[in-house]
Amino acid sequence: MLKKSEAVGVVGSRRWTVGDPKGEQASIGGPQSRQACTLIHLRVTQGMSFLHVVFTASPNTPDSVQNDWWTTKCGVSNREQEGRAPGQTYSSPSGSSPWQVAIYTVGRSGRVHQGNMDFLCVGTIIAPSIVITAASCLFNENIKKAIRPERLRVVAAKQSLSLKFERDAQMKEVQFVIMKVTYEGEITSQAENLVILATQRPFFFNKYVQPACVDVNLKLSQEALDKGFRNNTIEGVTFGLSKELREGVFKFQNLTSCQRRISEDSEYQNYLHYDKFCIDTPKGGLPQDKGMGLVALLEGRYYLQGVLSENIEQEFSVVTNVSEHSTWLKQVVAKAMDDLQCKNMFICANKACIVHSRKCDGFDDCGDGSDESFIECGTQPLSSTNKYRKICQLPYLHTGGFYVKDKDRTCSGSDCYLGGGEEVSTGQSVRVSCGLGTAAPDSNPLGAYACLSSGDWSPEQPRCMPQCEPLVKPHVNVKCEYNYVAVNCSNYMRPGTVATYKCDLFFTLKYDLVRGDTNCLEEGKWLNDPPECDPDCGVPNPLVTNTTLTIAHGVDTKNVLEYPWHVGIHSTNTSAGVHRWSNQCGGTLISSHLVLTAAHCLHWGDVFRRFDKKDLLITAGKYKRDFYDTEQHQQSSAVSS
Repeated sequence: MLKKSEAVGVVGSRRWTVGDPKGEQASIGGPQSRQACTLIHLRVTQGMSFLHVVFTASPNTPDSVQNDWWTTKCGVSNREQEGRAPGQTYSSPSGSSPWQVAIYTVGRSGRVHQGNMDFLCVGTIIAPSIVITAASCLFNENIKKAIRPERLRVVAAKQSLSLKFERDAQMKEVQFVIMKVTYEGEITSQAENLVILATQRPFFFNKYVQPACVDVNLKLSQEALDKGFRNNTIEGVTFGLSKELREGVFKFQNLTSCQRRISEDSEYQNYLHYDKFCIDTPKGGLPQDKGMGLVALLEGRYYLQGVLSENIEQEFSVVTNVSEHSTWLKQVVAKAMDDLQCKNMFICANKACIVHSRKCDGFDDCGDGSDESFIECGTQPLSSTNKYRKICQLPYLHTGGFYVKDKDRTCSGSDCYLGGGEEVSTGQSVRVSCGLGTAAPDSNPLGAYACLSSGDWSPEQPRCMPQCEPLVKPHVNVKCEYNYVAVNCSNYMRPGTVATYKCDLFFTLKYDLVRGDTNCLEEGKWLNDPPECDPDCGVPNPLVTNTTLTIAHGVDTKNVLEYPWHVGIHSTNTSAGVHRWSNQCGGTLISSHLVLTAAHCLHWGDVFRRFDKKDLLITAGKYKRDFYDTEQHQQSSAVSS
């Protein structure tokens, strides 16, 4: 079990080494290339143990460190699993892959603005201050050197590659980069293609930013990889050409199967090392796809299994198997944790860390009195009557969001951000920035809070109020009001919002007893779900009156709206080399995708051969036979079967 320690900033980028089980060493350095990546998850049926390193975001006593809520929370996602087919892609909502980060470089000045940030690749959070990705993402093959840590930025909860503001995104500076000294890029065909990034400040964990669990049981992991995963498929998320996150489903190939797909004399065999497996990528890959994390789903949690290394052929890509480097990873993370702990801070006797300005100030900040001892201060130890400093602790915002120091001119940028569990001195104030789906409470709409001398928050405990989800449903017309003022039903809404709804024209409530309104409750849930509206069938248009039923040679209809289920079936014919659509017969719309007509209507009369579906077109909302006489309500559709 790794010990817990504080994550704080470290100055400098010196080299250091970590022992490797194979006699190798790890070194701080970095690699470089311009790349975007894909994050993937895998399903397995075997059990796994896992590594999950814990840091704290602020000076705390050992007791408070033991109670950090994220010690058991890793690999949790709101991702839908059912109904996904290999080769297909799907939208990737916030929180679907909360461990994914985007890695950028900035200009030599180290300052961040839209003109000087370039996207490199993605990585995977495995601890509050630790990210893993492919070494090839950061390695410059031309000069065989790494990007310096001070030029790197890591951003979590990023839904788009554009540099637009995203409320739940968290940007962190990188303190140092650790890779195996045996990594040499293309010279060794991307062997040992892994790298660790340690951020100066930890991520604030919530539903949109969380670590992936890391499996350390080599036997079970290797067994899962050898036998294949559930349905032999894996899922992933990537920044596509649209620069938006898209999730896809891919087939898994173990190393042996992958090696069989390439001729023995092919140069690509050099990339299939002992620590690799493959995924099918029939549409090919982008150079930016290196570094994506592969995770395995087990009992509701996702465990990191691999990091994408190379797309060596159009048909498949090579992944570095994390379980083959598990011992190295544990040692590197443990060393990074120790290196981040208590840098430029006072180390208490109980191994807690405090800033030097709090030593010998008359308060027991360590919790064991060591910061106020005679040895440190040259004065008598504190009495029990003035032992502790009055401070306020920020509550965790489990639904997302963070705090910002208010009216503090001593900080700038991300240094002004605070997370749950951090402490605020009396007299200081903060503002809460609530995450997606939450908002500041009505009692304090500005989200401003002050720490009183009593150690209490004013005007109340900082919090974010859960909101109700948007009300968007096909063919349902919804109107929403909050305090008698209309609000947008497509956005998240505050508790107390009242929504009224009715079905669109030509649609009817599926269940007659359903209420026509609902309320947003305090817990952020709607009292009733929106209704379902089915299309009307067999009902003449209520907008047209005095309709007369007709048959051929009967009374003319007044307009097309009288009988909205009627459609025209058009077939194509060729005259003088020109294709034109002509009316073949009529039909009846019996659902949104089904039309009923006479069978002989779709056969050639002379040879009794059925029309090919590509030669047919269905047109609704037409009053005239002529397809090319376009009308106001005309809708056309090809035939699928």
